[in-house]
Amino acid sequence: MPDKAIWIRGVVQGVGFRPAIWHLAKQYSVTGEVWNDGFGMMIHAFGTETDLDAFIRQIPLQLPPLA
Repeated sequence: MPDKAIWIRGVVQGVGFRPAIWHLAKQYSVTGEVWNDGFGMMIHAFGTETDLDAFIRQIPLQLPPLA
């Protein structure tokens, strides 16, 4: 199964970013791991190429308001 590493930089802690990513991943049948670092968030996502591409395209369109 294909995978993608996605780095999100900026305000991600305490703004509802992780739940938003979880809901988006569920919507596109994407699985994986998410963790925060000092600069933002790392997402290691698994899914079909089509699902991963759709998931990645939607991330900036469905950010929490404070992100």
